Amino acid sequence: MTRVLIVVANREDFPEPAFPVGALYVAAAVEAAGGVARVFDAGAYRRPLPALRGALASFRPAVVGLS
Repeated sequence: MTRVLIVVANREDFPEPAFPVGALYVAAAVEAAGGVARVFDAGAYRRPLPALRGALASFRPAVVGLS
């Protein structure tokens, strides 16, 4: 079972934040293929780097994808 973390790096919120639809499609495909996927949306955090480090340490993915 492969663990995949998909990082949505877009932090732009003007005129409104973008919903990470593409990353969620990829996560669904990973899970349909038998893997485990999580999506980390950097736009949801005021300070995303410490939050990303925490997500990497707790989830321990085999693969990280950038969106």
